[in-house]
Amino acid sequence: MKSTQKMSLYFWWTVLILGFLLLPQIFTLAAPMAINATNYHWENKTIPSGWFGGNANANQMDYTEGQVVPHWLGATGLATGTTYGFYIYYNYFLNGTVPDCGFDYLATWNTSLTPDKTPPGNTAGAPTPSVDGSFNGVGGSGSLYTSSNVTNVTIAGPFPDDTSPTANTSMYVRITFEITSGTSADFYYGLHLALDNSCYSPADGASGWSGASLQTRVLASSGGADATPPTATYFGSGASLQINPGAFKPAVVAGYKWYDLNGDGVWQLGPDNDPNTFDTGEEPTITGWTIQLWDCGADSTYTSCGASYQLQTLTDLTGFYTFPWINNTGPYYKVCEVLPSSYIRTYPAANCVNFNFTTTTFFQNFGNYLNADWGDLPETYGTLYPNGAAHILGNLQLGTLIDREGQGQPSTNADQDDLVLSDDEDGIFLSVFTEYSHNLTIDVTCSYSGTGVPWLLAWFDWNANNSFDAAETTFNTAVTCDGLPHSLTTDWSTFVEPDVRPESIYFRVRLFEGQPANPTLAFLGLAVNGEVEDYYWYGPTAATVSEPTAIAGSQAINIGWETFDEMDILGFRLYRSTDPSSQVRQLIYETPAVFRGRQRGSTYSFTDTNIQLGVSYTYWLDVLMKDGSTMTLDPITASVLLRIYLPTILR
Repeated sequence: MKSTQKMSLYFWWTVLILGFLLLPQIFTLAAPMAINATNYHWENKTIPSGWFGGNANANQMDYTEGQVVPHWLGATGLATGTTYGFYIYYNYFLNGTVPDCGFDYLATWNTSLTPDKTPPGNTAGAPTPSVDGSFNGVGGSGSLYTSSNVTNVTIAGPFPDDTSPTANTSMYVRITFEITSGTSADFYYGLHLALDNSCYSPADGASGWSGASLQTRVLASSGGADATPPTATYFGSGASLQINPGAFKPAVVAGYKWYDLNGDGVWQLGPDNDPNTFDTGEEPTITGWTIQLWDCGADSTYTSCGASYQLQTLTDLTGFYTFPWINNTGPYYKVCEVLPSSYIRTYPAANCVNFNFTTTTFFQNFGNYLNADWGDLPETYGTLYPNGAAHILGNLQLGTLIDREGQGQPSTNADQDDLVLSDDEDGIFLSVFTEYSHNLTIDVTCSYSGTGVPWLLAWFDWNANNSFDAAETTFNTAVTCDGLPHSLTTDWSTFVEPDVRPESIYFRVRLFEGQPANPTLAFLGLAVNGEVEDYYWYGPTAATVSEPTAIAGSQAINIGWETFDEMDILGFRLYRSTDPSSQVRQLIYETPAVFRGRQRGSTYSFTDTNIQLGVSYTYWLDVLMKDGSTMTLDPITASVLLRIYLPTILR
């Protein structure tokens, strides 16, 4: 055999042997990485407390019905470009002589943690999680938080494993996702401990769960409960997180704190009448509100309840508060809210509610709203609670009138606030808005009995984009608040193209007790003391005044007229003469415009009693304009006829 042939043969034998030896490694490299998942819940009683996997007892957990138990899932071995999925499984209902509700829905992971806790994570530094999904559409409340590399999240369910209303039931919620980088992902969610009758009626809450422990898992399959799962790579942790009976207490006193937007003392809960899911039109709850429980012992008059409360708590992220069972004297107690002076109580009738604890649960809600003045620009400018412009009433105000509302009053013409309680937008008069000299002048009238420096800010929507941009802070200055008008002037051409005055414009004026730290954003938010006034200016326009009418009575003549827009009107003068061609006329009546400088109208009338029967009188109405001109309307003529009564002849 030639040497070249031998060398070729040796080469191919070598390749074959090496290939055989490396074959397992090649297949290992081509195979996908195994997905490892770890599932923990938060133990809140041990020291130090923290994330814990496995079975928890009363030495580790101390939750109350109505609270949320935090859960975390960490997964490794993931890859970009793949859709993954898992199921959150939880015990929902346990049948028996007395049925029990367990976990009744998914919620935001840190709802009941006070103070908030640092989340765990597979990546160094435990990054702050971001919101990536909502449980509100799957029988839950709140948000799913994930690590920042998680995307395309979908949430579906809950899927019951038994649809019989009296069968033991667990729920499955399906979550699918992808990742944008790395090989790991973190998920944060909470499971809500049921109150009495929350999953089935009648049924005890989670504290009554008996027999087996209350369990939750992360699984790769729903066991058929989810009939049509989408295509994905599903995984689970395999571990069962269990909470033994006795690790949480019944909620003997509980309730919600809500913000009563319309101040009627009734909590509007939206179409589903469920406080755990927020709907359009629903009145929101308030977080961090102080609630106290007082023990009055055997005193049925509730007057000897001690010098201090026994327990105190804060409402959680859903506005919910709860007190667990306490083995004290009782049975007379009272539950109280701590009401700041800046709020008005709407429900119940008093800050404290007395109760005789003879049942398993006492439920008491509290409602109120801010003692504040709100604006009425369209909502795109920031008008509604909780971030809308509002001022807690004090000793600083614009104009002579100020009223309070529980909520902003958005309206197209910025006039809805004028229709609530009183028309209190009387502190600003747009007196000059000239086209060629570019002068914009507002007259400011305000009053103050404090010692600070009143500060006025005004924003004009010069570019008409339905919001206030940073460059649209038009006035930013200290003002004198002595009850008299003071003028502020600026060159409006610095905000828009030269000689192009807007035909209409929204603007907001706020008066503060001191200069705000960030003037460009101060058109939003709550302030202590001061007032907000919102306006919509459309003009300039000619005065829209109806032609006057004259109606003769038996002894007098009544002259009336109506306005539709008083933005450019200062007032009116009424003249009279017996000669319609005479230039000498008698001034018989003078009045200011009711809505001077406002785009609102009013009605006016004057009764002329200084007349002679049978004499014809001509009346002229002058309209005094804010630019100094006078518009005289067409004259009208009227007279009171002289009546002659003939004697009656009797036969």
